[in-house]
Amino acid sequence: MRSTVVLARSHFGRLDGVFHAAGVLDDGPLLLKTAESAARVLAPKVQGTLALEEALRGESLRCFVVFSSVSSILGPAGQVDYAAANAFLDAFAQSRKGPVTVINWGLWNDVGMGRRPLSTHPWLEQTPAQNPQRGRLRR
Repeated sequence: MRSTVVLARSHFGRLDGVFHAAGVLDDGPLLLKTAESAARVLAPKVQGTLALEEALRGESLRCFVVFSSVSSILGPAGQVDYAAANAFLDAFAQSRKGPVTVINWGLWNDVGMGRRPLSTHPWLEQTPAQNPQRGRLRR
């Protein structure tokens, strides 16, 4: 990442801002998640942010924007790792002095991650609203 910052500086001159918008989704029930699959989801946001912070040390940025998600607030089914990665970004922005901003995006229809099916795991394919029998109390 440091070499990328050096290359960008040599090509563009001074760096005024950085936008960090990395992310990976791997929906699935919590009990079926593995440490490896969770690490793949956490890495781009957590390790990527920390690598950028280290590589940009000493730069006088006007802005450092991290793209989080409303999943850090809403915690959608099957996305415990993705929600945690975004919660990290929220906490990172709150804990840093300087020009760090977090944006908690909602789902973009037919763009980026929004182009994929809502769920890739069969247990997460329907919400209670789509299947009124699910989620009802039985007596």
